[in-house]
Amino acid sequence: MNEPAKKIPTYEDILVLPEGVRAEIINGQLEASAAKPNFGHRHVTWAMTAEIGSHFRQGSGDSGWIIEIEPDVQFGQDIISPDLAGWRKVRRSAPNPLESLVTIIPDWTCEILSPSSGRRDRVEKFRIYQEHGVSHYWIVDPLNKTLEAFLNDASVGAWKRLGAWGGEEKARIEPFKNFEIDLSVFWAGTP
Repeated sequence: MNEPAKKIPTYEDILVLPEGVRAEIINGQLEASAAKPNFGHRHVTWAMTAEIGSHFRQGSGDSGWIIEIEPDVQFGQDIISPDLAGWRKVRRSAPNPLESLVTIIPDWTCEILSPSSGRRDRVEKFRIYQEHGVSHYWIVDPLNKTLEAFLNDASVGAWKRLGAWGGEEKARIEPFKNFEIDLSVFWAGTP
């Protein structure tokens, strides 16, 4: 007996899920989670958005970026919602308020680790982002108060680790080297 062909999930499968369910399609699998991120994850997301996003809103220095929280982005057949993503304005115009799926690959993605996402962020998304040409990838670990940054080195087809920062450091990290980021605000209130 032939088994029926397995249906590959699409963005429409994500759209019909109940409100509040976070879902992604990774390697042909629909991965849905009703779990809400913990306080450390939420705080880092908020703090990074305030720290990085305020730089662009104030027009101080490089205002050529669009930064979004958890956008649904298409990477081939994969649909991923990075915790944060950024596009240079020369590559993406202002988002349409009704837009739900972004088909332009981000220039920068950032994943904030949580106990349930660490392997996926470090292995599966790491590979997908590199293969689809994301220029910069940050992995933030609220528990260990660290930020690792990677540059997609097209000459070798792999990520180049730019470095790791943590604790109370202030740093200029690609692709946002035009301004200093105070990492201490990312960890406030985390154990």
